[in-house]
Amino acid sequence: MDKNFVKSFITSGIVIGVIYMVYSMLLYVAEVNVLKTGMAMLGLLIMLVIIILPQIYFGRKYRDTYSEGYIKYGRALLFGVMSATAGAAVVTIYTIIFYSLVDMSYLEPMINEFMTELAEKPGITDQMLDDIYAKFEEAKNAPLYKTALQAFLNFVISGGIFSLISSIFVKRKQDVIA
Repeated sequence: MDKNFVKSFITSGIVIGVIYMVYSMLLYVAEVNVLKTGMAMLGLLIMLVIIILPQIYFGRKYRDTYSEGYIKYGRALLFGVMSATAGAAVVTIYTIIFYSLVDMSYLEPMINEFMTELAEKPGITDQMLDDIYAKFEEAKNAPLYKTALQAFLNFVISGGIFSLISSIFVKRKQDVIA
């Protein structure tokens, strides 16, 4: 990989990570329950924008500045995945700092509200609620490194999937002169 490619995807990743941190802090300050019905889908759409727009912007900038205006889909996809990975590193550091210094019990009220809302839905049995709550408890009591690793993997996977989309807008075939 050439140094301009690396510099470009790291810059993109840092921008993605910082935008995510700002978004996350806004949710925290506004006390938005991200587990609430409808918020999960809205959150996914916002994450789509947070990841895809910088990937497109910095991917096109790399393409036009360092790649003579052309880039194949596979290279654009690699750019997107690597920028998502760099963004995941930033988000992981943020996650560690947030849960160890800012608010270790951040998810507790959200989980309780979610479980109350879920209990009111028809067809949800007590056993189902107990199973779901046990999963939340397991995640909540996990060591910080597991939480950070999970955040990293989730961000890389979602960023990789979103890269399939952003690469469509970054790629440009070289003109064939007849």
